[in-house]
Order: sequence, then C-alpha cells, then structure tokens
Amino acid sequence: MSSSSNSDPSSSPDNTDFIPLKDNPKDTSSYINKKNPFVNDSFDSHDDSYLDNVNPFEYNVADDEDTISMTSDGVEFHNLGITETVDEQDKILSELQLAYPTVSRYSETLDKGLLNGDKTTKGDYTSLRRFRKPFLFDKLSPYFTHFFSEIYAAVLRVVGPPRANETPGRNLPFSPILRQIYNHPLYNIFIFVVIVLHAVLLMIRSDDPHDKSQTIDYLIIVIGILYTLEMLLKIYLFGFLYDGSSSFYDFINSYTKKTPRTMSYLRHSWNRVDFVAIVALWISVIGKKQQGIFRLFSMIACLRLTRLLNITRKTETILKSLKESSTPLVQVVSFNAFFGVMIAILGVQFFKASLNRQCVWLGDYGDQYLPTGQFCGGHWENGIKRAYLDKNGFPSNVNPRGFICAEKSVCRVVENPYSNTVSFDNFFNSLELIFVIMSSNGFTDIMYDIMDAEYFVSCLLFIISAYFLTLWLMSLVIAVVTSSFIDLQHSGKNQKEQKSVDKHLIRNKLCEKYLFYSNFIWISFIVAQFVTLCTQTYDQTSSTANRYLIFYACVDFLLAAEVILRFFAYLPDYRLFFRRYTNLVDIVLAVLNLVTLLPSIRKNPVAFGWLSIFAIARIYRCILLIPYTRKIAKLLFSNFKQLLNLMLFLVIVLFIASLCAVRLFQDLPNDGDSDDDAISFATTYESFLYMYQILTSENWTDVMFAIQARLAHLHLSWIPGAFFTLWFLFSNNVVLSMFIAVIQVNFAPSESDLKMEQLKMYLARLLRNYNPFQASLTLNALIKRNGSRKGKTVDESHYEWLYEDNIIKGFLRVTNIPPKEPLKPSLDTSPELSKYSLAKLSNNFKRFVMRDDPFSQAYFKRVIGIRWEKDMNLKTAAKDMQAAKAFVRIKQTEFLKNHPKYNDVFWVIKPSNRIRRFCQRLVMPGVNERYGGVEPYQWVYRVIQVFIYACILTAVIIECIATPIYERDHLLNDKQHAWFVWTEVAFATIFTIEAAIKIIADGFCITPNAYLRSTWNCIDFFVLVTLWINLYAVLTSHALLSRAFRAFKALRVLRLINLTQTSQRMFHDALISGFFKIFSAAVVSATLLIPFALWAKNVFGGLLYSCNDDNVLSASQCVLEYASTPNNWEVWAPRVWSNPPDYDFDRFPHALLALFEIASIEGWVDIMRSVMDITGFNNQPQTNASSGNAMFFVLFNLVSMIYILTLFIAIIISNYAERTGSAFFTAEQRAWLELRRKIKSMRPSKRPAIRPLGLRGLCYDFAVQKHGIWRRTFTGLYIVHLLFLLTIFYPCPIAYTYVRNSIFLILSICYTINICVKVYGLSFYYFFHSFWNMFDVVVTLGSLTCNIAILAKFENRSLTLLQTTLLVLVTVHLIPKFDNFDQLSKTVVASLPSIFSLIATWIVLYITFAIAFNQIFGLTKLGLNGGPNKNFRSIRNALVLLFTMTFGEGWNDVMHDYTISYPNCVNGDDFYNSDCGNKPWAYGLFIAWNIISMYIFVNMFITVVFDNFSYIHTKSSSFTNLQRNDFRQFKDSWAPFDPMVTGYIPKRNAVKFVLSLRGVYDFRIYRDEHTLRSIISKVQSKTGQQSVPMLENPLMGSEINLEALDQIIDTIDVNVVKERRNVLNSLCTEIMTLPGNVISFSNILMLVVLHKIVDHREAFPISDYIRRAYVLSELEKSIRMEKLLGLVETSIIRKTFLQHMEEKKKALENPFILLSEVSEILPETPIQEVLRQHNADPEQLLMSTRTPSVSDRSFSIVESTVPTIASGEGDDNHSVEDHLKVPTDNEPRRSPSLKEVLLRGSHSLHSNNDRTSFDIEAGFGTAESDFQFGGATEDINRIADRIDDYLDRDSFKG
Repeated sequence: MSSSSNSDPSSSPDNTDFIPLKDNPKDTSSYINKKNPFVNDSFDSHDDSYLDNVNPFEYNVADDEDTISMTSDGVEFHNLGITETVDEQDKILSELQLAYPTVSRYSETLDKGLLNGDKTTKGDYTSLRRFRKPFLFDKLSPYFTHFFSEIYAAVLRVVGPPRANETPGRNLPFSPILRQIYNHPLYNIFIFVVIVLHAVLLMIRSDDPHDKSQTIDYLIIVIGILYTLEMLLKIYLFGFLYDGSSSFYDFINSYTKKTPRTMSYLRHSWNRVDFVAIVALWISVIGKKQQGIFRLFSMIACLRLTRLLNITRKTETILKSLKESSTPLVQVVSFNAFFGVMIAILGVQFFKASLNRQCVWLGDYGDQYLPTGQFCGGHWENGIKRAYLDKNGFPSNVNPRGFICAEKSVCRVVENPYSNTVSFDNFFNSLELIFVIMSSNGFTDIMYDIMDAEYFVSCLLFIISAYFLTLWLMSLVIAVVTSSFIDLQHSGKNQKEQKSVDKHLIRNKLCEKYLFYSNFIWISFIVAQFVTLCTQTYDQTSSTANRYLIFYACVDFLLAAEVILRFFAYLPDYRLFFRRYTNLVDIVLAVLNLVTLLPSIRKNPVAFGWLSIFAIARIYRCILLIPYTRKIAKLLFSNFKQLLNLMLFLVIVLFIASLCAVRLFQDLPNDGDSDDDAISFATTYESFLYMYQILTSENWTDVMFAIQARLAHLHLSWIPGAFFTLWFLFSNNVVLSMFIAVIQVNFAPSESDLKMEQLKMYLARLLRNYNPFQASLTLNALIKRNGSRKGKTVDESHYEWLYEDNIIKGFLRVTNIPPKEPLKPSLDTSPELSKYSLAKLSNNFKRFVMRDDPFSQAYFKRVIGIRWEKDMNLKTAAKDMQAAKAFVRIKQTEFLKNHPKYNDVFWVIKPSNRIRRFCQRLVMPGVNERYGGVEPYQWVYRVIQVFIYACILTAVIIECIATPIYERDHLLNDKQHAWFVWTEVAFATIFTIEAAIKIIADGFCITPNAYLRSTWNCIDFFVLVTLWINLYAVLTSHALLSRAFRAFKALRVLRLINLTQTSQRMFHDALISGFFKIFSAAVVSATLLIPFALWAKNVFGGLLYSCNDDNVLSASQCVLEYASTPNNWEVWAPRVWSNPPDYDFDRFPHALLALFEIASIEGWVDIMRSVMDITGFNNQPQTNASSGNAMFFVLFNLVSMIYILTLFIAIIISNYAERTGSAFFTAEQRAWLELRRKIKSMRPSKRPAIRPLGLRGLCYDFAVQKHGIWRRTFTGLYIVHLLFLLTIFYPCPIAYTYVRNSIFLILSICYTINICVKVYGLSFYYFFHSFWNMFDVVVTLGSLTCNIAILAKFENRSLTLLQTTLLVLVTVHLIPKFDNFDQLSKTVVASLPSIFSLIATWIVLYITFAIAFNQIFGLTKLGLNGGPNKNFRSIRNALVLLFTMTFGEGWNDVMHDYTISYPNCVNGDDFYNSDCGNKPWAYGLFIAWNIISMYIFVNMFITVVFDNFSYIHTKSSSFTNLQRNDFRQFKDSWAPFDPMVTGYIPKRNAVKFVLSLRGVYDFRIYRDEHTLRSIISKVQSKTGQQSVPMLENPLMGSEINLEALDQIIDTIDVNVVKERRNVLNSLCTEIMTLPGNVISFSNILMLVVLHKIVDHREAFPISDYIRRAYVLSELEKSIRMEKLLGLVETSIIRKTFLQHMEEKKKALENPFILLSEVSEILPETPIQEVLRQHNADPEQLLMSTRTPSVSDRSFSIVESTVPTIASGEGDDNHSVEDHLKVPTDNEPRRSPSLKEVLLRGSHSLHSNNDRTSFDIEAGFGTAESDFQFGGATEDINRIADRIDDYLDRDSFKG
C-alpha cells in the first residue's frame, strides 16, 4: 500500500509501504535533539505526565534549534511537546519483523528516523507530535511560533488523544484520501471549533429558549451530523470493535487486559463517550419536543463537551489522576453503598408512614381543614392523648407518640412532603434520604420531623448513620482522591528541576536601609486607610464623605510616590525592581487607586464601592509583615498555579453540568408550591448558581426535592434524584478533595528530608519531659496496684551506641555524614521570629521585666536551645540533655540559696512544716518532681483521686438533671431547701478543700511545684471561683451575675478527659499541641475575611433594606399598615422598612459576621438571593434585579471554601501526622506499618489440621474452601436475601408480606443447615473459635426464631423491627465474600482505636458545651428555627442540637434565635423569670463550638481515617508482593504444629516449623534440586542400583557418576548458601531468645517476615530501626560466640575421643582383658553422654533440636519494636526512652572469662539445663554463653570470622 506524496516512499531503503499513523508505534526520539526540554524518555502507556514538562510562555530563543527538525526535502517541523503513546498492540508486528517507516501526521515526507529507533518503555511505543512550520513563521518571532504551538497543542488535547492510524492489516477503498483528510491540521482545528460552537449554541438556546429555539435546533442537528461524520471516519479507518491488526482470537483476548489493546474505535474511552453522546443526540432529536424521558438523552448529548476538560496540560493531568483513582474510588463507593443499603432497609422498617402525618387545624367549630406542616404522632382530645387518624379519618390502632397536636386539631395521615417524593415508605426513597445523611447537609430537618412523628430515640439512627457513613466511610472517598492526587503531585514535583534563583542585592546600603525602615511607615499609612474604610458608613453626611475622600486621595498619592521612590532606590539595577512581584503588584494597585479618584467614578457609589477592592488589596503587605501569617501564606500560595488550574477545571465542569441541568429541567411544570416554583433552571446562569449551590452542599436537598416534586406526576422523580446525587458526589467529595491535596502537599516535607525529620522528631521526644496532664492520674493508673512512677535508668553507653555513625548512616542510607550534623528538634510550635517582629519585641520585654525561673519548663527549653544554637549533633544529643538537666538542677539550688523564701507557701509555710508534709502525703505535685518535699502515700492518694473523680461524675449527673427549668420549678416552691443548691455547696466545699490541700502542699503560683503551674489546676481553680460566684448569685437572687457565671460550671466536665490516656493524648494533639498552627490558620483566614467584609460593606451597605409589604416600591411608601397573611390568615400589621433580621452589611462588624457564617458554608444562599434583588438605595427589592451581584458571593464562597476549610483540614492533617510521626514516614515505612498491623491482627486458621474422612470430610471441605461450590451457593443466597429485603415497602399487601416472611424462613433454615454442616465438619471446638461463626449462630438463630414467631401470628411492632434488624445483619456475611470489601473493612477496623479515643474526647466536649448551653439558654424562648425537640431546655435536646451544629446544619440561624432581646422577649428581674437570650454568650458559645467541633474534630476524624487508609494503598514498597495466599500458606504450615488452635507452639518445634515453610517463607539452605536425595537420584549410574539407598549409608550398592556430581556441585552458589545459612541462624537464635517456652503465631510470623522479606534499613521508622539494629548486633555477637564455643567444644571432644581410642587400643593389646570387658572398663565418651542426656540414638540425633540460651536477656524485635496487641501500638503507648532500654539481669550470675573457657574447656559452661543437640539440616549450632563480652569482643569476632572461612572452605571441598 502506498500513498502519493512529494517524496515517494518507495525510495526508502527498505522499499516498504509506510503507514501514516496517528499514534506512531515506534520510538521517534532518534530525530529529536537530546537537549530538547520537551522530550521525556520515560513515557508510560497513555501517560500524559510529559505535558507537565512543556511550560508554556517560557521559551528560550537559544533552544529554537532544538525544537526545529528538518526532513530530507528541507521541510521544517516544530516540536509540539506532545508524545503519542499506544499500548503494546504493535508487539505482534514487531514479532513479524515488519518495518515501521512512517510519515509525520502533518507531512507526507518519509521520516527515516523512525527506522533507527527501537527503544520501548514498558512495552509501549512513543513518538513526538510535530507540526509543519509554515513559511510565514520565518518572518515572525520564535515566541509567536511557540505560542502557536501551545494553542495547537490545546486543540489536539480537546479533539482527542493522538492515536495510531490504520494498521497494516486494513486495506480499504478510499483510505489514503480519508487518511490525508484525517491527518490534516485544519481538520483538528475544525473539530475543535465545532465543539466550542456546540457549547455556545447550547448556552444561547437555554438563555432564550423560545425566540431562537428552532434555528438553534437546526444548527445543533448540523453539529450532530458533523459529529456523526467524524465518528464514521474514525470507524472506517480504525474499525468499530476490531481493527484487523491481529487474529480474532487475539482480539477477544485483548479484553482480558493481559494482551495489548487494539486500535479500534470503541477501545478508547473518549471515543466511547463520543459514541454515547452522538447516539443520545439523535434520540433526543427524534423525541417530541424533548419531553419526558427524552430530556435525559438531550442531557447525555452534552457529554461531548467534556472534551473541553483537556484544554490545558494541568486539567488533563487532573483527569488522569481521577482516572487512576477510579478503581479504588469505585470500590470505596461500593463499600459505602453497601452499608447505605443496609441502613436504608432499616429506615424503611423503622420510619415507614412516618412523614405522612401532620397536624390539621379544624378551627373552633371543626369547619376548617388546614394542614400546618407540623409532623405528629397523636393529638389532644378533651385532655386525653389520642392516636393519629388514617387517611379515611378513622383512629389508628397504635399508641400516641412524638409530637401531640393541640386541641381543635387532629393528627391525620396526609400526603408525604414534596408531592409524595420524600419518605421512608420504600427502599429507593429511603436510600435517597440515607445519602442525604451521608452528605451531612439537609438531614437535620428530616431527623426532627421523624422525632416529632415517632419517638425521641429515632434520632439515634441519624446520629449513628452520620458518624459512621459521613465521617467514617465517606472519609475514605476523600482519602482515595487525595492520596491519588498527592502521589501525582509528588511525581510531578520530583520531575521538575529546581530553578536557581539569583539573589541580587541593592548596591547602595543607604537605599537598602531606607527600603527596610520606611516599609513600616508606609504600612502604617495602609493600616490607617484600612481602619478609615472600616469606620466609613453608607449614611454619612456629605461633609464627612468629602473628608474621607481627601484622606483617601492623600494616602493614594503618598503610596504612589512611595513606589516611585522605591524604583529609584533600586537604581542602577532597575531590572531588579521589575523582577519582584510585590513591586509589580504595588504599581498596578497605585495606578488603579488613582483611577478611582476620577470624578466620574467617585460620584458613582456603585462603581466606587466595587473599585475599592484595589485600596483594600494593599493589606497584603501587612500580612507579609507578620511572620506567623507570612509563613502560612507562603505555604498556601506556593502551589498557586496548581490551585488556579483546579479552579479552571472546576469552572469548566460547572459550565458543562449547568448545560446538562438546563437540558434536563428547563420549563418544568409547576407543582403548586410557590416556594418550590422559585427554583428554576430556565437559563444557564441560574443553572450555574444552583449547580454551584449543590457543590457547596448548602441546602442542596431543597433544589433536589423541589425538582422531584415537579416531575412526580410524570413518574420521573428518579431523574433529578440520580442526577443531583451523582453531581454532589463528584463535585463535593471528589473535586474539592483535590484542593485539600494541593494544599496538603505544600505542608508536607520533601521525600529527601523525611528520614532526617524523623531523627529530629525522635530527639525532640527524648528531650520533651513536660506533661500537661501530670497533675491527675488516669483511670487506668488508678486501678493498678502499683502506681508509683519508678524511674528507669538507662545506661549511658546505650545512648552512645545509638548515635554511632554507622547507626545513623544505616538509617539515612548514606555513606558520609558531616561531623556535626545540625539538628534542632522543635520543642514548641512557635515559628522563627524576625529581628524586628512584634513577637520578638514582646519576648524581649518579658525577659527584661520577669526574672528567669529555673523551675519553669521554658527555662529548660531555653537552656537546651542555647546549646543547640552553638553546637548540636546527633552524637551529643543525649549528653546535652543530661548536661542541661544537671545545669538546671544546679541553677535551681543556687536560686533557692539566693531566694530562701521561694519554696515557702505564701512566704510562711516552709517545706519542713508538718501540715505541709501531711498535705504532701495526700497529693502528687502539679508538675515536675517534688523539690524539697516528701512523696505521697500511694494508696491514700489513689483513694482521694477516686473520690474526686466520683464527685466530678456526680456533679455532672446533677447538672444534667438540675436544668434551669427544673431549678425554676423547685425554687419557686422552696428556695431555701432546694437540694441541688446544697449539693452545689457541698461539691464546691469538697473541691475547695482539694485545692487548699494542693496549695498548702506545693504552693500557689511561685513555688517550684506551684498549683497554678499545672494546666488542669488552672482550669480547676477558674471553675472553682466561678462556682462560688454562681452560688453567691443564686443565694442572693442576683440574676445578671448568675447568668454571667453559671455556664463556667460546665468546665469541670473537662476533668473527665483524664479518665483514659488516649483521650488525654487526643485532646492534647487536637487542641493544645496544634493550637498555634490552628491559630495561625485562623489568622490567615481572618486576613481573607476582613478584606472581603470591608469590600462587601462598601458594595452592599444600606442596599438590603426592604419593606414587609411587597406591594410598595420605595421606602417613602413603606408607612401605615397592610393586610398580612401569616399561615393564610389575614392580619393587619404595620409596614416596616428594615434589613433582613439576621444579616446586613451596613457596618463592618455586621459584614464580618455575615461572611464568617458564609465561610462555614451556611446561609450564603439566602444572602446571595437578597443581594440579587437589589434595585438601589431606598428602593424595594425585585427578584433578580441585580443578578450579577451573585458572583461576589460565588467568588468569596469558592475562595473561602478553598483557602479556609481546606486550609484547616490540611493543617490539622499535617499537625496530627507530625504528632504521630506519620508525616515523616516514607512509602516503605508506611507499607511496613500496615504490614505490621496486618500481622498483629492475624490468627491461626480455626480448623483441624487433618481432614476427616467420609461424610464429615465432605462437610469439612464445605466449611474451609474459600471458593468452593458450597461457599458460592451461599454467597448467592445472601445476595437473594438482600434483594428480598429491598422489597419492603409501604403500603404492602398482607399476602406479599406473608410470602416474603416465608422466603426469609426458608433462607434462615438454609443458613441453619450451613451452620450444622460447619459444626459437623469442624467440630464444636474449632467452630466456636471463630468470631464470624459465633456471629452467624446468633444472627441466624435469632432471625429463624423471629420468622417463626411472625408467621405464627405473634407479630407486633417490636418483634418486626427486631426481625428486620437481624435479617439486615445477615447480609454482613457478604463482606468477607469479596476481597475489596474485606480489605476496606479491615481499614475501618484498623482505625477503631484512634476513632474511639477521638469520640471519647469528643463526647466530653459534647457534655461540656451541652451543660453550658443549657445553663445559659435553658429558659430562652423558642425562635423561628426552634421546635419541640430543637432547643436547649434539656441536656438531651442540647446534645442533639449540638450534633446538628457539628455538621454546620443551620447553626447560624439557631445562633441568631438566641440573641433575642427586649422588647421581643420578657426581661425579668430574676434569671428564672426571663426568657431573653444573651448576645455575647450566644456569639461566644456558638462560634467556639463551630470552630472546635466542625473545624477541628470533624477534620480530625477525617485525618484519622486518612492516616489509616494511606497505609492500605501504599504500592511503592518492596514487599507488597505478599498476598493473601501467602498468609494462608503460612497458616496451613502452622496448623500441624498447633492442632488445638491455641496460637502457640513449643520452642522445641519452632525450628521444624521454620524449615517446613515454603514459598516466599522458604528458609531451607538447600533447595529441592540440591538436596541429598535429589543429588543421589541424579548422579547414580544407570547400571547401578536405581532405588535410593538408606540414609545411613547412601552410597552402598550404588555407582556414582562423578562427572554429573561435579556439574551439580558447580551449580551451587556458595554465597547464596552462606547467606541462607546466616539468615536461618539469625532467625532461630532470635526465636530462642524470646521469653517463655512457647512462641505465638503472630510473633513467629513477624520474625519470619523480618528475616526473609523486610529490609529494616528501608522499612523501619527511627525508633524501630534503632531497636532492631541493637537486636541484630546482639544476635550477631551471640552467633559468633556460639561458633567459637562450638569450635572449642569440638576440639575438647576430639581430644577426649582420641584419648579414649588410645586407651581402647591399649586395652585391646592387653592380653589379660577380654574384648567383652573393654566397654565396661572404659569411661563414657562425650558423644555417648550427649546421647544419654537426650535418650536418643544416632538416627534420632539428626532430627533433634535444641533451645539455645544465648542470654537471659530478651532483646527480640517482637518484644520491642512490635509489641503485642495488649501493649498497644508501639510508640503511641510507650515513651521513646522505653524503646532504648535494654533489660538487665535481675540476678547475678557467674561470668567465666574467655581465658577460662579456652583453658578449662567447655565443661565449665555445662549445666544440668544445657541442651546441646543441634539441627544438621539447618546448618547452625549454638551453645550457652553466660559471660560478658567486655573488651574481648573484637578478638572473638576475628576468631569467629576465621571459623566461618574455615567452615565455608571445608564445606565445598571436592
């Protein structure tokens, strides 16, 4: 096949037909200059990372020659920087040895360079896209050429990824001509223009659907024809499903992903999208007026526009990350959907027919019928509670519950909300509401409606679902996307070359000083202007406005002059001035601010308000001046380009989604509700706003429910439900997670610094000796018998050993370390301060005013910090710590000598005072060790602490009971004898006595162990003071004083955090250690809120006023009264001209509060709709009169959502990761930690080791086979079971309910049979060892019993709910049936400890704030957002309301309800007679809870899940090849050694077990082909004896082929055998050093993995590595010593044996002794002694094992680095010092010297407990070594090395 071109392809050397491929299947790097920066040599299949290497608009003229290539005919080509990649489909062609000369897609010239390249990358073939340079470009600048290349590259990305052209197997008519058309650049440009035109036409049609709809429809049909022709052209050239390049069999196999893909049309994802869109387009054209279901196809046709997402390289990279995360994302979403389905089924059974009951007002005479919208469960009738009425008006047969309607109204069944589309009546509606819960927005209204219709406890299902589904499982979705995107960011970051930044200095020193010092002056002008803008109001007088204007003009001209002066300061290097971005920004701001002073702008308040942003933007200089904000801002904006690309991606996605929504929901019929009809998708702009609203999750359910209601009559309500749900899931959970990933990357350290950061953190832990919780013992400590903290001394030599160069080098994997490696671990969170910063000046002032206190923790930090600044390295870290402590102790002694009264309590009570010593015997010191005192009696102290804890718990319970309403009711009757008042007095007295004892024991504030030095004591003292003040106010009836201080009593609940150590640590990590970072994030957020608030005040100040009468047009008409119709009742009311009740922008504080609420993604839609209705000053708002104003809030909401919410999440994730150390873990270390967690959780198989026979053996197979027919059958039954559960609905016919219950009974019987089969096959013992089996028994028998009872007519509501719950629990068996679900479930379980500790801390805060809210607002009247259960009048209501505010659900509306004041409430003289709110307390408490719970703890929850999930999906480790089958194989090998499934085997069997392992765990020294039997069978002569002889004499009767034997021996690698023997020696020795006579399953698995698979140098964190290095060094010493002693013992035995033989010879030569008497006369030989000790013969000796006792000390990795499950999680439960401590011998023992051993022989080492047998097959020997190594270690090592060489040399001799 040939093609006509300028250069005949037949002239090529091979005279081979060329194929102009769109995807060249050969490497074309041969014709590209190697200096070309656009070439990437490591392209993967469909890898578009090369796009990151093409940096647009950074073009170097010098590189023009590298980007231009010439062909043989002189045609010039320009490099586009786009590689063409295809899969391995061309391997078939390469095997056929077909030549691949091709032409460029943009020229017919033969590219001979393709013949030279044959390099592939991972089996893929890549080339470089080029375009033919027109002749006109020679006249233009190369910059224009590069710019054109970037534009054309964008065109190619949108049109589609370049693919290969027709394959050699196709030869169709007209293909050359069509190929030329397809290869022409104008064709690509034309297709790009068509796609853009399609988007424009759709937007125009949506904005004007009536006038131009017919014309645009015709144009869209034309575009559809063009799309179809393009598709047919591709199909003709490439084939539809089969391209003909290979056999049809290979084509079928290509779908298995094991063989390369073909070039056919549908084998590429973008072509499949195009095909679906084109087919949907023609279906929508056929449909009549695009109504009904045809709307769906019209929407699908818009998917062709998704190609616009490839417009830039970065957006294409984002798509790539989404594609890479698609598989785990689908798995996680499926896992979440499974649990969502389970809860949806429960929702149907629990809450069916609950939302169709409302209170109906009947009127005074029963002649009215007005549904009130209040859900109910009964009504009052003549003072008696009655059940609700059914739809026919008859009473129901259920008990009244929930909200009881008032008199003259009834609770009656009506239609479900939103045209019967919102309910729990069937599975699909229930599943929709469950997803609403998972979205964490819009579910609280449904929850309170259910609580009104049912019982209060109904909220538990919503609370559990919200925490489990939303915070726990949905966090996995965020973790998948974030992990994938972070990995992509790191890969791109590693590929980028660091650009060198030239630091130019100003030559004139005077100018440099001027720039530095004058900066403060100019910033003061900026601050003054900013403050002035804040004080300016919209209603100021004209004279005031002129003064403000004059001031603004002066400041603007001064700052403009400052820019000019700054420019002259840079001279003569004026270019340096323009290289600084701040200078360029200041120039632009100066010019624009001068422009705003023009009269035409100044006199227009709207334009002046919008342009005031340029004056406000100068505040950035203040942000950069403060070190705190500058550091965070730099981290935040360090990846600013990536954030902009993400914003571009988000905008494009929003635009396409808006067009799709318009095509679906434009011109929908109204359902009659005016509120729902206001939601319209009539235009693209409206659709854009609604789609963005759903993205932010703010009231997104209102949009979905309203559209569903309008489509309900067409039975198409499922379309908006599915559409909006998918859009919410993609936009809110996927796209926004990418912003978190971008910001988080900025906070993460580089890969090269991770291990060094671990070292720094490790030293920081060593030096940190301050514990803020030391004042109180935890509950765990109180229940222990011995609670004294015994100091454990650590030998200094161990520290020296830890910091040896070889240890540090081994961890860092470097060969050279500087002699003094600077290491400055951070003991505090304060950043580095600049020389003239305010914080630095403040610290200096404090040091000048306050004297140094050597007893404070800050003093120790400062001392060690000075040492670090001078000279600090890894070796001297421990010595520096000890020196600093000694120095501080000396300073403390000197300080007390100089200030003898310092340790006297109140300068009176001396340390020797008896009362003080008595008090010291009762309590522990607040901080540090007690100086100059006595230690407390432990039991007395414990009793006191238990009593105090009991008092705290009792006080909390009383506070939950004695609410303000309860107190008011009792105080009105008897104020003097109210029991709760006197209990408060009693508790206050007890806590006062406790504080007094502590103060007398250790002092109040200035003594070494003062009371107020402890954080918790400060909180206790503050609570105690407020408690007495509140008691005084209550007893004296001081209302204002009582209300001001009564909330502080809730702080005592914080003492409950001390109940567990994990909650202590979690509280410390969340609120204390990360306080500074969170505060910094808050400051940075404020720098964003404040400028926007000021801008909003200038733009919208005074424009939100409106009249409550919609019929007036201006403020002048808003007078007198009008007929108001609340609840359809006409009432005359006065007209009022006012702002909205909860927000306005008239003052700066009001604007700041409004924007803070918007930043929490709450309430911004209402504010946006208000500003969209603005018509002008003093004019009545009109709907969408100023719709463009909405973009202000869209912009602010997007920026705040990205830079505030994601900033908080990223900082909290970073802080938690740094505290736990996971932030500095490498990929290998993360994988190891995950593997360690897996191993610790593994248990032996719960089944017999030997398969029974007969029928029981068959049952055994059914029980143990993972993929057998029996298991698959029951998996199918579980799926059928789940499908029948989905058929529960209301109203359901009784007959179908009976049939369904019968089916469930049959299934339960099948499950019971399955249990019986398992029990019979495994036996009771093994069956009940499994948790799943016990769970199966309980659930199956419970469901069977319930089914029988229900079918036997014993049905009631409680039994039905129990039956459904048990049936739903049966479906849990599907989780272990699928590997993905099983793995994700283990991820969830792995995070349980951290989650529970977080929840425990969270619950304490819940109770604290619930009591505070109840004490302050327990009597406040209900507002518009309140309800029967939505209030703070009881603790349970307060807890539920706090739960809703945790998810941001209407927290701002509730807050404004509790700011109510007089005259809208009753403000009585007494607290109990007032129902007003409290504005300071409302703002303080609500905002504090919003920040602590919503911003911190919710993100901590996500962080914990993310931290565990990242370990599961780590794929870059060297031991990820461990599969589930490998662990199963290990369990199978374990089973024969542990037949009773105890999880332990004796140590004497450990070596046999290790040698029995196969596969990846194989520890045999010689493999199967090199065993003795295998070698004998191969070397025996054919004429000799063919059977293998007995092992006692293997060569007897055989003829050996010595030549074959030599060949086999030559194949044995001596080094490999030596390495295997060393590994086996080390493993067995470490096993024997473990304490006890048995070893557990997890411990031996851990040791096997450590010795065989894991490289501790790469995989271990620093603490584990140090411990492991010590263990290995001790093992090496032990093994060397064993070899030495073995040699000595062998020598002695040989000498004894020779003496024995000599004596025997002499005895035989003696003629007076008979031969039979020789054995009786001669002494017993050492070998016979050994055999006698073991009661064995020589044959048994070969199989015997021994238990070497290398040392009485246990230094195994199992006991240190990897603790048992009971001990916790390594470093989390133990201090770092514990990892460094090596156990010492408790009992002294005799330690013979090496000289004694060598002179006296091995008899000096033997004892009665010595076991000297050894395993010949294992090839190692050990002996007891009870002496210290001392200084003879080097000699021993040299001797052992010689022994090794001798043994290795002799082992293979001959």
